[in-house]
Amino acid sequence: GATVEEMVSRIIPHGYQLKEEECRKLAAMELEEIYKAVENYWFAEGITEEIAKEPLSIIENALMRTWAKKVLSIAHSHPLSIHPVLAFIVLKKMEVDNIRLIIRGKSQGMDVEEIKRQLVIV
Repeated sequence: GATVEEMVSRIIPHGYQLKEEECRKLAAMELEEIYKAVENYWFAEGITEEIAKEPLSIIENALMRTWAKKVLSIAHSHPLSIHPVLAFIVLKKMEVDNIRLIIRGKSQGMDVEEIKRQLVIV
């Protein structure tokens, strides 16, 4: 795995809810501790059940879905700002990632249900 410094170096500074010091603490924790620690943040809404029983890739997808819903919510709340453009970009990237996942899954012979499970659909 990566060191704490490597993980922190990849985090965009001045986060909305997670400041650099909190990110350092999370990076130093074990996976189960991280699950408990993030339950109090907005991005953990609706995924607390998945955190307990699902593999990391499914949890990542749930976080991406939650983030996309938040981006869409903000975009709808501020239609005359830059937010709708940013929401479009975020959703377009997710769409491209989903297409790549489908292509890679099909080429590797993955089960269709497993591919569907890995998709991030908002």
